[in-house]
Amino acid sequence: MAEIVGLIASIMGIIKFSADCLTIIESIRDNQHGRTDQVQELEANLGEYVTFNEQLQKLKEKIERTRKLSDIEQSIISTGRDLESTVQDIKDLIKKLSIRPNAQFKFLEVGRSVANHLVFRNDIKDLYKRLETHNQKTREKLKLLLAGDRHTELWTALQNIRQQHMDLEIRETLRFEDIRRKLDVLVDQKSSDLHNFQKQAGALHTATQELEREEQKGSRQIELLKSLYFQELRQRWDNIDDAAGNTLSWLYDPSRTRFTTWLESESSDIYYITGWAGSGKSTLMKHAFDNSRDRLRKWAGPRTLLCANFFFWNQGFAIQKSLEGLLRSLLYQVLRQAPRLIPSVSMTQPDYESWEKRALMDTFQHVLSESESSTRFCFFIDGLDEFEGDEELVARLITTISESPHVKVCVSSRPRPRFDELSPPLSTTKMQDLTRDSMRRYVGEELQTHLHLQNPEANANFHNRLCDEIADRANGVWLWVRLVLRDLMLALKRKENQRKLQSILNDLPKDLNEYFERIILRVNPLYQMEMARTLLLTVFEVQPLPLYAFYLLDEEIGDEDYAIKAAIAEIPPQKVAKVDEEWQVKIHERGRDLLVVNQCQHPIFLDRPVDFLHRTVRDFLKDQYYQKLQEMSRNAKYPRFIPPISLCRIMLFFLKKQPLLKESDNFKDGCNRMIGLVDELLYYARESENHEDCQETENLQVACILDEADAVNTKIFMGADQDSGKHWTNIRDPPANQGLDLYKEGGNNCWIALAIQAGLVKYRENRGRRGNNRRKQGDHCSTMLYARVD
Repeated sequence: MAEIVGLIASIMGIIKFSADCLTIIESIRDNQHGRTDQVQELEANLGEYVTFNEQLQKLKEKIERTRKLSDIEQSIISTGRDLESTVQDIKDLIKKLSIRPNAQFKFLEVGRSVANHLVFRNDIKDLYKRLETHNQKTREKLKLLLAGDRHTELWTALQNIRQQHMDLEIRETLRFEDIRRKLDVLVDQKSSDLHNFQKQAGALHTATQELEREEQKGSRQIELLKSLYFQELRQRWDNIDDAAGNTLSWLYDPSRTRFTTWLESESSDIYYITGWAGSGKSTLMKHAFDNSRDRLRKWAGPRTLLCANFFFWNQGFAIQKSLEGLLRSLLYQVLRQAPRLIPSVSMTQPDYESWEKRALMDTFQHVLSESESSTRFCFFIDGLDEFEGDEELVARLITTISESPHVKVCVSSRPRPRFDELSPPLSTTKMQDLTRDSMRRYVGEELQTHLHLQNPEANANFHNRLCDEIADRANGVWLWVRLVLRDLMLALKRKENQRKLQSILNDLPKDLNEYFERIILRVNPLYQMEMARTLLLTVFEVQPLPLYAFYLLDEEIGDEDYAIKAAIAEIPPQKVAKVDEEWQVKIHERGRDLLVVNQCQHPIFLDRPVDFLHRTVRDFLKDQYYQKLQEMSRNAKYPRFIPPISLCRIMLFFLKKQPLLKESDNFKDGCNRMIGLVDELLYYARESENHEDCQETENLQVACILDEADAVNTKIFMGADQDSGKHWTNIRDPPANQGLDLYKEGGNNCWIALAIQAGLVKYRENRGRRGNNRRKQGDHCSTMLYARVD
């Protein structure tokens, strides 16, 4: 609806142009040569009218492509058509009043021009009246549109832009209200003569253009930031515990670290924080980001300071452990704080629909260089070791970013040779060397209340001894401290005495892996098989699964074909709520404290993603406890469990339960959801083919799941787009040009093409053996693909 501002701005531009013409006509008689310099200039710049008219037609066509014109828009466009006739009459009149360049006798031509001015005097008055009528109609429409108290469509659209602007927390105030007040004054003005009319038309045109530019600016800012935003952008941040009390105050103590000096100085070194798994690096990075701005402002001086962060998360979703996620997050935060940089970004990246890695990198470098003289940046990037890819790539990117003198970069990682090289020793902080006192203080504060209430005097010495022992045994690992405290607090609630508390502490494993194993072994034997299957599923998953998936895993025990048999229909909300409520409890029994249920939406389907307590849990299960879990996941009645096949079933079920595309508010979002589920399904199918326990029977099960997925998506897609004539796989975005991922089929994509691209060799062979009748997705596609692979 906001395009209507452009319509009015174009019409006011034409009215202003027409008023200029009439003013010039009035001045012709004052020129002895029959025309003025203004006439010559006017004829030389008639393209201005053409521009306004073209804008009017383009806006009209743009609106008509997306929706039906409203009554007021039709009225405005009708005024524009009437105005075209008036402008043409004015242009014809100029020709009649101007000297013909090929006239033989100039003095006679001047006389003809002056005489014509007298002859067409009434025509000039008529044109002026017509122009006034067009002007009045346009003013009335504009006044109606800007009546905020009447909740007009235009004002609602502008208010919606402003609300989105505020929701995104863009640090710039849109001036819609100020411009509206200016327009309110202008539309009520009356003109006494042609000169005033010309002046007022110019002012009104300028103001409507100003409103149009402000609307375009706000929309462009929202569009760009939304294209960079992703649902999981703050998920990792929100899941990181805040620092307890002043346990991290040592970070800013000059006698213990150089961090404060680094923040305030011109040092271009990368500041590197390293520590063992579970040592609290992420909590420290969150604390540093929240508490370093005042010190950084000493470095920034009069220049604008922009800070942004990113927390790599290996156990999270794909975008949370990628360079794409890093760059999109940093750009989103920077541009939200400094929207003045967005116009220059729009020039380098006019299409926000899909951000390629190269475009992200170029845009990021452009933003840094564009504001070099006026801005200073500080980036906090946590968990370099959790980046999924070549460590050299992320290390090189960090080095490149930090080379600019107006950029500071603080990073954290577990000890890694490549990352250890990023920073000199003086700009490196090792967590395990500095956290002992903080741990002791934290343990003391947590235990003090309970011990004091039991026996203040007798417990004083025991309390101190317990704090020392826990801090010493922790070896800088905060996660171990929290697990130990949890067990001790449970004992204190049971009113256990000092001897029992000491016994519990002595019995607790010193190593995290041993601690995790202890937790697993304490699971009720009745849930051992389900527990093992749940943990194995989370080890194999590409990204955290919604809570509903674990209900499906349980359903599989009773019927492996539950996904094949499921109907294509959305899950009733009541069923989702009931399952979530039940499985919030059940997941605790099956995963104990190793799994946590997050209270947020899943980026692809449903909500409440289930995740590991800490990345170290996944590392332990995958690297050291996998075989034991495999053994525990089977029994005499259920002798085989292959996690990736279970994940294939879950993805097929979710495909059947996705909102139908024709019922989706956003067709593209629905397609992206479908493709996201398909991509995960194909990945799990490949993992199934490569699994050591996957034999012919299991391969056939996977093939049936894949065939069903193709049939399901075909049915869903045809229901949404009956006239497409193409296979549903053509809705996916073309894959990036990355080696084996490159696949181009000229609009003739098909399911088998997608399967081959995903590396499903056994599925292709199985499909071939089942006969040519399974290849009817286009002769060109099938024939060429089988020939290519064979």
